[in-house]
Amino acid sequence: MSTLRFKALETLPFKDFRRDNSVEVPVKLSELFCQNVFSEETMREYLTKEAFQSIMDAVKKELKSRDTSQTR
Repeated sequence: MSTLRFKALETLPFKDFRRDNSVEVPVKLSELFCQNVFSEETMREYLTKEAFQSIMDAVKKELKSRDTSQTR
């Protein structure tokens, strides 16, 4: 039974999946920080008004709570 599975896998087109789909990792991993995330403009474009406003309210609330906790 297991040999049948291995033979089936050999016929699949992604036999060398790891080699064929390698990912280049930058020398400094910090270069990946904040990539592929929504900017405020992108969120405004793709989200509904209600969803966008909800996210912005949550961000403002978090920033405000950080400000008040730092002043204590």
